[in-house]
Amino acid sequence: MMIGNRSDIVWHILKSEQSEVITAVLIIIFGFVLLLLAIIIRCSEYEDDESSKMFYLGMISVICGIYLACQFKVSHIIAPNGYLPYYFEFTSLMLISVAVSLFIQTNVDGVIKKLYTSMSCIFVLNVLVQTFLNFVLKIDYKMMLFVTHILIGLFGILILSTMIIFHKKKSIQYMLISIMFPIVGSIIDIVRLYRISDDKTIYFFSMGLYIFVLMQVTRTIRQYLAKSRSHLKAEVYEHLAFTDGLTELNNRLSFENDINECIGNNRPACISIDLNNLKRANDTMGHSAGDVLIRGIATVLREAVGNEGKIYRIGGDEFVCLVPCSGAAMSVDLYRTLHSAFDLFNRTSEKAYNITVSTGFYLLPKDMDSTLPEMLAHADAMLYEEKQKRDKNVAKILPK
Repeated sequence: MMIGNRSDIVWHILKSEQSEVITAVLIIIFGFVLLLLAIIIRCSEYEDDESSKMFYLGMISVICGIYLACQFKVSHIIAPNGYLPYYFEFTSLMLISVAVSLFIQTNVDGVIKKLYTSMSCIFVLNVLVQTFLNFVLKIDYKMMLFVTHILIGLFGILILSTMIIFHKKKSIQYMLISIMFPIVGSIIDIVRLYRISDDKTIYFFSMGLYIFVLMQVTRTIRQYLAKSRSHLKAEVYEHLAFTDGLTELNNRLSFENDINECIGNNRPACISIDLNNLKRANDTMGHSAGDVLIRGIATVLREAVGNEGKIYRIGGDEFVCLVPCSGAAMSVDLYRTLHSAFDLFNRTSEKAYNITVSTGFYLLPKDMDSTLPEMLAHADAMLYEEKQKRDKNVAKILPK
């Protein structure tokens, strides 16, 4: 018996259980972090099966942390209602098996997955029935504890069977071995409870939970980091594959990938742009001057088109703007905007060469299914016609 005021008693007990309390709190925090990460991944473009595994592992960690916290004397003292830790202890004990079963079924398939789904339903039914009997009929949880113990034993047999069936799959073996720690620990504690000792502590089960959570959290973090690195590499390779190195515009491959989707969903305007006199600039001032001209046209196109469409460099001095347009009037406005942007750039920029371009334009008719070569052929035909006339301010629209 302890004598003193409440705060002193709580502080004394907390100091005696300090390491256990910290561990339980860390497990709960880890669980919420995993739940948050799983939700973020599920909502992101990288959503995959790992998010489900991470979510269920987060559930396991939170429930295990709550269960372990309810074992401490300090939780019974600081709780506003002395019954709450008792209720959460038994409820979380039953829910741990539900979360573990859901976690395992994300790693298996076929009949085994159906067995774990059925086991999850049985555990949930056990929680509901025991909660009803406790609250309505006032039957103590301790009187029904043997049912949970039997189900845990059957669950352990199912896990052992799964280990035998999937003995060649290392990832599943690692998961099942980690789960066996709390299962074996609970069996030892159950035997101690009923047969061997008057000690009612759940030391072995608690240690098994610690080992399980630590192994799975370590594995999940390692897998997530590996996948993140893989996604990052994929993004870098995709950027290199679809981006022009000199201008940082989209390249021809990107154009070919985008055009079909654009044709299917919108009425695109295809504007073909050819930089004039690039060969003369390269011959007289060197290729660095030609590169300056190419980067200059890329800058003008970015500023003129903005977020309204996409710009591509499809050849040495050839560019294409692909812009979804609602009609001919909007297309003509865009066409004229490009020419005005080049004129403004030439008047305000200091450089050895003015940027002059020839442009071709094609607006896809509503009742026509054009292919990529057809669109480029139409735009190129107008571009070469303009080159011959040297009239850069005339926009021609094909008839609807």
